[in-house]
Amino acid sequence: MNDQEKREIESRVVTITPARCKEMLQKNSHNRPLRKATVSQYARQMEAREWVVNGESIIISNGGDVLDGQHRLHACIEADVPFTSMVVFGVDIDAFKTLNTGATRSGTDMLCIAGYDKFVASTCSAAAKSCILFERFGHATGSGHSNHLTTSGKKMDWVVCHPRIKEIALAIQKYGMTNRIVSASIIVFLWYYMEMIDKDKTEEFWHGVLTMSNLTENDTRLALANRFRLISGSTKKYSTRAKVGFCIKAWDWFRKGKTTKYHSNIFRDAEEAISILNTKETRPDYN
Repeated sequence: MNDQEKREIESRVVTITPARCKEMLQKNSHNRPLRKATVSQYARQMEAREWVVNGESIIISNGGDVLDGQHRLHACIEADVPFTSMVVFGVDIDAFKTLNTGATRSGTDMLCIAGYDKFVASTCSAAAKSCILFERFGHATGSGHSNHLTTSGKKMDWVVCHPRIKEIALAIQKYGMTNRIVSASIIVFLWYYMEMIDKDKTEEFWHGVLTMSNLTENDTRLALANRFRLISGSTKKYSTRAKVGFCIKAWDWFRKGKTTKYHSNIFRDAEEAISILNTKETRPDYN
């Protein structure tokens, strides 16, 4: 690129209306296929007034083509609200092949940049997703329609605003992986909400599960561990929601002092067991 071309490139922050988006998209001839799910996700953020200027630019060629930003422009039209963005004008059309070649930053990446080690960052990011979904919907798993609620930025914000999540992740890291019956992120999620209901029993419960020390044959923690051993050797597949349910029901029995004389009852209706965590302590708006 020569000096004359460099001088023709201009960038500025612009508030773009839906009408202006339609005009800009009329020359959208060099972009990848439109991903409707991405457009809808962006549109929901715009409708909720959660869209912010973060330095990512909409790039317009020297001929008026949209080189980068078509999803944001379509989202503005779908949301029918204006949005503000950095816009770069006058980029050479041949620069298109160099755009979007980097990897998107995940929640783990963002937490690592903030100083978390990799295990804690990945565990907290995944746990934050479950926490966000639980507080919104009362369960810890979601489908594509909820992706706009658990973006990388929102997961990072949630972890920063709830430092107890990091403390639990660090505690789990010290226990190691030997007796980890489910993923560390699921344990963090469960531990966080369980201790709102019964802090002492929650710590005692997970300590026993993660060390498997001094457990009697009637201990629900041993029954839980045995259940997961059977799962690992079975051809039957259990959903994450069912596994979460097994943990919740065993913890609920443990804190209430129940033995495992009829331990098969612990694992009945497991997928509905998350309702046990739906209390005024864990979800103040719970009805």
